[in-house]
Amino acid sequence: MRFNDTVLGLVLAALGGVVVWQAGGFPSRPGMIFGPALFPTIIGLGLVGCGLLLVARKLLAGDPTPWWVVPDWGRSLYHVAGIPVVIGLILFYLYLSRPLGFVPTMFLVLLAGMLWFRARLLPAVATAAGGAVGIFVGFSLLLRVPLPVGPLERLLW
Repeated sequence: MRFNDTVLGLVLAALGGVVVWQAGGFPSRPGMIFGPALFPTIIGLGLVGCGLLLVARKLLAGDPTPWWVVPDWGRSLYHVAGIPVVIGLILFYLYLSRPLGFVPTMFLVLLAGMLWFRARLLPAVATAAGGAVGIFVGFSLLLRVPLPVGPLERLLW
């Protein structure tokens, strides 16, 4: 589904407003000129500004484009069904990454996603394995982001 820039501008401005509102609740640090709310507030205000510019540009141009247009793939049940599949894969990761660990869960998520979108089996398995290990190395070992460690990773490390 394609949205008019007016719709995207309104969503962007609303998202920026929520970011600014949430950042307002961050605690300030005593003795510091700026606190942890500074950068999220700047980003939120930038989102609001960009959203309002999109809306203003479309309204001033008098563009008669409809608010949304359903593309050709939107008429295909298979392609539309991919949306809940992706959401389901995200939920699968959220609920099973702690008991299984990051690498096996991400491998299954990547593999299922690629197979759903009609990738061939061997390249999908190789890409899922490389992707899961690569993301784990990049985030856990290089960036020191704590990722869930399951029974398999405990054996390796």
